[in-house]
Amino acid sequence: MTRHALRPCHLFAAMVVAIVIATPIEPLDAPIVDAGSRTRGCFILARWHNHYRRVAGPVNVECFGPHSWDGNRGNWGVDSLVSRPMDGFQFAGWDLKDGWRTWQSCTREHRRPDYRHYNDPATGYTTQKADPDNDRAYGYDTDRGPARTSCRTVNRGVYTYINNHMKLYELDRPDRNDHVADLIYGNINVPVTCSGSWNCSGSSAWISPDPRESSTNASAKLQIRVHLF
Repeated sequence: MTRHALRPCHLFAAMVVAIVIATPIEPLDAPIVDAGSRTRGCFILARWHNHYRRVAGPVNVECFGPHSWDGNRGNWGVDSLVSRPMDGFQFAGWDLKDGWRTWQSCTREHRRPDYRHYNDPATGYTTQKADPDNDRAYGYDTDRGPARTSCRTVNRGVYTYINNHMKLYELDRPDRNDHVADLIYGNINVPVTCSGSWNCSGSSAWISPDPRESSTNASAKLQIRVHLF
């Protein structure tokens, strides 16, 4: 059965706020079940993660000063089926600035031999470092099964999320965000198995962007994780 993850979630239930909103950017490895879950029905949470983020350039959206290394690093956000660009770690970079992990967002003034400001010293040119923190969650979707029906009963076995993509933006609030790259992934299947009546989970493989449809100046692998509890 196909599940269409076509909306960003706006969650108001207290349980959802406690589980999701309190930790919007970290992987959820051990979901917490509140006492009323079994009465209200199985809660279904899917989270989208990216990993192996790299930026190869060119990127020329944050260019100030006489040289591109004059403070032109920026926090990048992700627009997708389940997220909107926001300050956080949606597409975390390699350099720590103002509490965020940022990317060099102006690479047009590359000058040898000084690679340290915005390049990977091991390779030079415009290949930037990968984020050392690696796995990050950038979006989520939720659903709930029928009341008083166990997760094992509602589990579909395989959840399919269609038209997955990440549109990357360099964040410039209060000004308009600058579009950087498009990463296209297509449909992704997530096999889900249960270890109990109220505990089911599963993850997709790590998926690379489609090189035929994606931008060439950035890359990241994507994984979807589903928890029923």
